[in-house]
Amino acid sequence: MKKTVAVVYGGASPEHEISIITGVTALNALPSCYKAVPLYLKGGKFYSGKSLFDIRQYSQFSEKSAAECAVIGDRIYIKKRRGKLVPFDKIDVALLATHGGEGENGSLAGFFEINNIPYTQGSPYSAAVTLDKEATKIIAEKCGVKVVEWLSFCETKTGEYFNEAESKLGYPLVVKPNDQGSSIGVTLVKTHCELKDAAELALQLSQKLIIERAIPSPVELNIAVMRNGGDFLVSEPERPLLAKEILSFKDKYEGGTIIGGADKVREFPANVSEEVAVLIKETALKMYKFLDLNGVVRFDYLLENGGLSEETLYLNEINSIPGSLSRYLFPQLSNAEFYEILINNAGTQPKFKPFESGVLKNIVGAKCCRKR
Repeated sequence: MKKTVAVVYGGASPEHEISIITGVTALNALPSCYKAVPLYLKGGKFYSGKSLFDIRQYSQFSEKSAAECAVIGDRIYIKKRRGKLVPFDKIDVALLATHGGEGENGSLAGFFEINNIPYTQGSPYSAAVTLDKEATKIIAEKCGVKVVEWLSFCETKTGEYFNEAESKLGYPLVVKPNDQGSSIGVTLVKTHCELKDAAELALQLSQKLIIERAIPSPVELNIAVMRNGGDFLVSEPERPLLAKEILSFKDKYEGGTIIGGADKVREFPANVSEEVAVLIKETALKMYKFLDLNGVVRFDYLLENGGLSEETLYLNEINSIPGSLSRYLFPQLSNAEFYEILINNAGTQPKFKPFESGVLKNIVGAKCCRKR
């Protein structure tokens, strides 16, 4: 009997459309030994149906083109008229293709954890930490991994907060929402007025903003790690070829760097020194293990001044559900091999025997709780 893989994508995130591309690609690429079932998350509702295998359905999505459904326990139920739920399919594995928002911050992982459905991401905790840029930096520093100097703020004020960033970090600066991916809301600023505008933009997307020292003449490097049984697969580093001073959402997706790995906009494997390549692999694997991550995780790095020395290498961010699941960073694997490894290593957190305190038993047995 085929194992049912529910591919989950969409969600309330600025990366909603990128998630659709990742999800629909996975639906159509899964080996025939699996039964692929779409779970499209939109407006707080799940949708499923054969029509959702077609990417053209999403440009002007209509609820009439798919069936609204619910996940209860490990089963999908289709909603019929008057709210009647009809059993549809049992989920064996949830393949998470959601980027940003509740899809990547651990909320969705927690949902499948509660329902005891194996899923292709790390724990809710590790998912939340890796989407939180400041938390990632703090943990990286504790692990001895270099990060770019930063300050974080929770509100826009042109006074002491901006003055602190200007005096401690100096211009140019990079302003980011604390918990968004795909370079959404990321701005390079060189003046006080630009800093104010960039901060206001970032705080429209997140409750906290990150202000970093801008790396001069940066070289971006990406690498991916995935679990394979008791072992780990670590890709070769990739270098996206920058058209500007920082890699933008347009560079990543409209240019095809992250979504498709097009050779014209990337260098793979990256032409870096052996020392840099080794350090990237070592630190990525170190963070993957330390945070007990799962599934495919992409680690993004910056090299300062276009240098090739490991002395100028910084971890930029961690993507626990990367665009296209970073499939293009594992060219040595066929589609079947890639998805089989991802699905076979899906899991939930270990379940421990609950602690029996006996408190309720004592309360129920007390005189004051007995019926009169």
